[in-house]
Amino acid sequence: QLPMVLEISVVSARHLPKMDTFGTIDAFVTLQLGDNKYETSIKKGSYSPDWNEIFHCSSSPAALILELFDWNRATKNEKVGGHVISLADVSEIMSQAVGWERTFLFNLKSEGDALIIGHDKLHSELTIKMRIIGSASTGGGSPGPSSMGSRASSVLPALPRRRIGVYIDSVEIPVSTTCYVKSSLGNSSVKSPQLTGNKPVFDFHFSMEVLPGVSQLILRLKRPKSLTISADIGSGIVPLPV
Repeated sequence: QLPMVLEISVVSARHLPKMDTFGTIDAFVTLQLGDNKYETSIKKGSYSPDWNEIFHCSSSPAALILELFDWNRATKNEKVGGHVISLADVSEIMSQAVGWERTFLFNLKSEGDALIIGHDKLHSELTIKMRIIGSASTGGGSPGPSSMGSRASSVLPALPRRRIGVYIDSVEIPVSTTCYVKSSLGNSSVKSPQLTGNKPVFDFHFSMEVLPGVSQLILRLKRPKSLTISADIGSGIVPLPV
């Protein structure tokens, strides 16, 4: 069976970090799917660049590697973060019928799988679109109407997504205590920087995606791990609006 032609549109990025000493960030995105390698144009001086650039891939399914870089004129380009769509997920996508399309939003992560925090203290995000436009034998063909085809994909949730913004401005703790705040929303969690009783105000912003069935945000004040133990100092539950 000939591989399907997958159209990938790099749409935009949001909440990017400040990368340049005397500027902002000059962002571009690279994509790799098997032997197919692509690169967007460079968007200079923007924390919220828009590309809307389209690439076509006709390789057999492989992991899709997305990476966002800061372009530098005189030195090596610096990787900001990325996201990998697994071989299994790409195989599922490429098994869809012609005309299937979907928009995805990803949080950018470092090599160590840590979330990238933007200049505005929100998670850095990358939005792409994918569409099946035909098989390699037809050179892409004429895409049919937008639909899910005969199979409903369970690969990744589509936009629009519901997100909440969280702002923690202070925590009351003993002077000699070092701890951090862990925020849990369903299976997702975000850990704050460490703070001490000498500096309880740390002005921490972040956003989290609300998955179906999740109705509460759990905040835990925790001490850093000692050996294999991470102790809870206290916790609280914040109900989410319907």
